[in-house]
Amino acid sequence: MYIEASSPHQPGDDAKLYSPALKFFGIMCLEFYYYMSGASIGSLNVTVNKTLVFSASGHKGDVWNKASINISSIVGLHWVIFEGVVGSSYTGDIAIDDFSLKAGSCFYDCFIYHFETYQDLSIGAVAVEYFTIKGSLFLAFANFLNSTFIYKFSDSTRKFFLYETLDTKNVWDIEYFTISDEHYLAVTNLFNTSVIYRWNGQLFTPFENTAARAWEFSFFTVDKEPYLAVSSLISSISRCIIYKWKNNTFEKFQVIEGPCSIDAFIIDNETYFAQAGGLFVQRQSVVYKWSGESFSKLQTLPPASEIKFFNINEQVFLALGSQRANPNSYIYKWEGSQFILFQSISTNSSWVLCVHSFVMCGQMFLGFTDMDNDKSTLYRFSLDKFTKYQEISTFGPADMRSFEYKGYTYLAIANTRNSAQRSTKSTLYKWTTGM
Repeated sequence: MYIEASSPHQPGDDAKLYSPALKFFGIMCLEFYYYMSGASIGSLNVTVNKTLVFSASGHKGDVWNKASINISSIVGLHWVIFEGVVGSSYTGDIAIDDFSLKAGSCFYDCFIYHFETYQDLSIGAVAVEYFTIKGSLFLAFANFLNSTFIYKFSDSTRKFFLYETLDTKNVWDIEYFTISDEHYLAVTNLFNTSVIYRWNGQLFTPFENTAARAWEFSFFTVDKEPYLAVSSLISSISRCIIYKWKNNTFEKFQVIEGPCSIDAFIIDNETYFAQAGGLFVQRQSVVYKWSGESFSKLQTLPPASEIKFFNINEQVFLALGSQRANPNSYIYKWEGSQFILFQSISTNSSWVLCVHSFVMCGQMFLGFTDMDNDKSTLYRFSLDKFTKYQEISTFGPADMRSFEYKGYTYLAIANTRNSAQRSTKSTLYKWTTGM
């Protein structure tokens, strides 16, 4: 397809190219090359089953660019429709070539992709969660001083809009989870009672109160049984209270010394959870193992502000975020019966509040938020070690989440402050070549 903007074409005119009816199933990779050159270039849109899967506008250089789009939510026989739209003047040409559709995920050249700012959201957030409900995508940002803001993604504008505001205060963490197809959002309160909200089909409404003076939630399952761990101050001492779901409510199950910055995981059909020592105290991190009736201590690790489990090619790892007394972060690897130090990363921060693991283009990434130096850094696993991939300028970053939606990868970062003020915007980033 080629569309030239000169007369007799007018601004807003379009040309459409329809593919034959193609069969979509599972994860599909749609690839093509496109050329968009000119000072007043228009836009190129690609739709499948009335769903916009790709859109580009503006001058992209006097080169052919490659688009690789993962499609996983469309099933059946559908056309792929390419639409070129004339821009504001005659100086702009659009063309496409070498179109293909194949089963499986697209392979991306990670070296030419990076995250770029896509949309600013919320104010002074300390935590962020993403989730989908009946195919709709949501982002929740918790503000420490007031309110939790829930945004919904618009497929027409491809942006998030404010959908619901929860009246919350003194929040430090939010946790989304599902039980028996019901959707829940747990919100901490550092000074009063924390609240679990439940989705009623349209909105989140209060469902159950839980521990007072809580600052972190961790939801996990053991033998398909739901549990919720809550970090709480009991008589000014940090405790991890583990609740078990029973008879449509959470009941206290076990209390463990230390905070609940934990991550649960399974190795060889055995359930474990790792507990970070905490941000402000020199307490050892601990790995616990499920005994069949409760969790028992298995191994201690260095103090850490945050801990995250992930695996690479069936190998199990733990990432420990740097803590006030030690500006280095660590990665441990499971070696049959315990975790052994695998790599040290010089994050040079005593305020790594979040360690986030995610997969892009078939490769493992780790993200570290650095509140000390107002930056967030992404590391990519390559040649048996993690190396720096991208550094993002952020403002008091406290939390991050990555997700894929309709072929695109996004990264949401909760920013707490701009200098001393809690008035900065949190930011959504999109993975792109930037061309």
